Amino acid sequence: MKNLILLFVCTFIVVSGAFAKPLPPVAPKCFAYQAVLRDATGNLMENKPVTILISLIEDNDGNGNGLIAYRESHSKQTNQFGLVSMEIGCGTALSGNFENLDWGTNNYWLEVEVNGQIMGKSRLLAVPYALHSGSAEALQVVSGGERKGGCSATGIPFWTNLGNDNVNDTCHFIGTTKDVDFVLKTNNAERMRITKGGALRVLNDATIADNLFVSGTSVRVHRQLNVDQDATIAEDLTVGGQLYVNGDFHVKGMLEAKCITILGGCDLYEFSLSTDDIQPGEVAVIDPNGGANAVRRSARAYDPLVTGVVSGAGGINPGMGLTQAGVLEGNSKIAMGGKVMVRVVGNVEPGDLLTTSDTPGCAMAVKNRRKAFGAVIGKALSGPNAEGLVLMLVMMR
Repeated sequence: MKNLILLFVCTFIVVSGAFAKPLPPVAPKCFAYQAVLRDATGNLMENKPVTILISLIEDNDGNGNGLIAYRESHSKQTNQFGLVSMEIGCGTALSGNFENLDWGTNNYWLEVEVNGQIMGKSRLLAVPYALHSGSAEALQVVSGGERKGGCSATGIPFWTNLGNDNVNDTCHFIGTTKDVDFVLKTNNAERMRITKGGALRVLNDATIADNLFVSGTSVRVHRQLNVDQDATIAEDLTVGGQLYVNGDFHVKGMLEAKCITILGGCDLYEFSLSTDDIQPGEVAVIDPNGGANAVRRSARAYDPLVTGVVSGAGGINPGMGLTQAGVLEGNSKIAMGGKVMVRVVGNVEPGDLLTTSDTPGCAMAVKNRRKAFGAVIGKALSGPNAEGLVLMLVMMR
């Protein structure tokens, strides 16, 4: 058999990748390969049938002596110029899977065998590696235990129809690697900014469909913030407009807002340490023997030690609480302002001032204003209901 000479590789053309306009999803994942064949005497092999085997060798050591990752065959006919053309990746597969080749991480060498004779091998360089970036356009990736895409070769993000599955967080992200703010715009207007220090600033309304948790620095919303579930802010929260939180709301830093509406309760309460079992709706007084911040159930009329009413009775929930963790903690929510339900004895009418009574935990209407000085806890807004509870506006004086 005459020896064959593979004269030159004419071109590599990427069918799918970031170096051309996106192709339809049906475009094959392969690249074009052309060569001119001559025999041992240098004559062109014109119009000759040839069998060509293509091997892609995975080798990161730089010598091309690694393992064959993919192998395919082509039955071709040269033209009148000895030219043969084929599409590597679209031939008859003999071993391996062309679509599973890791163009983003590995180096590959191309070995060509014509009619049973190995013609040589050469390393594939930049252009075929656009197949790696093409995976982002084709939106195809195997999930479940596959190793993550690497950061080599193109460096193009690997977002797919599986979200961020099979990606490398080191290089696949939306943001900036420079020491500058990251700005998001729509209609050429800034809508949100992440400062280079990590602060999140929303310049319009912000709606969180689930929980909001910020463990880093501050959050600043210039207009309205809506949170459908729980909100936890580790540092500062600044809201220029309205703030809506349908679940629990925790701010460990500073909260700044023009207006806050509490939808779940109607009073302002402080935590106190109860030395006896005071129930919601009962009147509390200072317990001189219980230590700082200690209270107990009221037990005498016109008691100047009165501090307020335990919040939460009669379906009126506690509203906003004040405390200092580790300093003024307690087990009873004592209403210091707003509206609460209070247990009363005797005749009480709307507009009556209320004070402590001789019945433990119960308020009564003020009959002697001189004695009531410093012992008034609020003003009745209703008469007693069937449970002996009166809606009261808390006004300590």
